[in-house]
Amino acid sequence: MENAQTQSLLEVLAMAIFADKRILASEITSFVKAVKNLQAQKVIRDQLTETRIILWYETHKERLQEILATHEFENWLHTLSVSLEHIQDPRPIFDAVKLISEADGEYHISEKAYAVLIQEHLAA
Repeated sequence: MENAQTQSLLEVLAMAIFADKRILASEITSFVKAVKNLQAQKVIRDQLTETRIILWYETHKERLQEILATHEFENWLHTLSVSLEHIQDPRPIFDAVKLISEADGEYHISEKAYAVLIQEHLAA
């Protein structure tokens, strides 16, 4: 089971997949790669296998899509920023969000907006 920080980080990254309302295999592949990169940088301390990361995604995707589509998004964003406020250098997280967002060859305006929101909340 993932700790609370890992859970929050996985949510931040997975939400980048849903930001443009399209889910492509390349984004899921980049999600796995981004998690592995954050593990290598010790931002994510839990050791998750590729299978475990994909299982986490499949288990949580519907809930995250619902959050994005409703007024719950602002509450989620606030809760998330509180749970990740102790991260001293959030730049690797920003890089991971961008990697996922650009995985389909486009950087859609909604993906840019999501990235800005994450930067504002984690850099505060």
